[in-house]
This record gives sequence, C-alpha cells and structure tokens, in this order.
Amino acid sequence: MPRKTILIVDDLQDMRMLLRRLLEKEFDVVEARDGQAALDMLLENEKISIILLDIMMPELDGYETFSAIKNFLPERKLKIVFLTGKTSKAEILKGMSFQPDAYILKPVDPKHLLSKIKMLVSEEIPPETQKDESISILFNAKVEQLPCEIILQVSEL
Repeated sequence: MPRKTILIVDDLQDMRMLLRRLLEKEFDVVEARDGQAALDMLLENEKISIILLDIMMPELDGYETFSAIKNFLPERKLKIVFLTGKTSKAEILKGMSFQPDAYILKPVDPKHLLSKIKMLVSEEIPPETQKDESISILFNAKVEQLPCEIILQVSEL
C-alpha cells in the first residue's frame, strides 16, 4: 500500500515541525502555514488524503479553510482533523458542527493522534451515517460532563 500524504496546516512553525517529526516515519508530510497556502497546496498535490487543520490562524482560519475545502473540492473526499487549542464547550461544539473526521485538542497526545490517523487511512473507516450519529450523540449530551477523551473519540462511537 502506498504511503498516504498528510497536510499539516498550522501558523506555528514549531507545531508543524513537531507534527512532521511524529508522522514522517509512516506518512509523506507536507506543510502549509495558513489556510490559503493549504488551499493552494491541495490544488497542486492530489496525493494529500488527510489534513491536520489548526483553527486559530491569521487570514483564513481553520473554519473558513474547512468550508472552502468542502465547497470547492468535494470530490477529493479528504479526511480533515481539527487540531486545536480551542477547548471551551462553545468552541468544541462549533468545531464539531462542521463535522470534521476528528477534533483533537492541543497539546497533542502523540499515540492518540497516530492511532486516529491510522484509523482514518485504514479501509475500515466507519460509514458516514455512523459518524453523523455519533456527532448527534455529542450534541444531545451535556458537554460539561463529558471527559475530554470522549470528545476526542466521538467519531469512534
């Protein structure tokens, strides 16, 4: 099986470097410093299959970038993971309303991130209906009572 390509989108160079070091042993890794650079890269590189997308970035933030990808490149069926420091209930609910494939909080647990990415690239990806159902479970739950780990793994329910 050919190596999958992951696009890391984060305005912080240190974060991109950390993620690259974690992932490059098993995946091809490309980087973008902001949302616009990510969109340009997606148009140039059709091998990208997973995007690790920060939310807080100057210019085009993660939400705007996510929307642009889904609106202008729907045929690509890209897996998008929000990788963010936005930890408030309101921000988590806002992020989950976009229906990303995962919402992972910084600081990142390397083992959790790797297992999530491997699940996303495997052939055993849950059907879309299961993902939608698990997100609705989150919205019906009292978020303040959920441990962070449940929120991180909501698409695996």
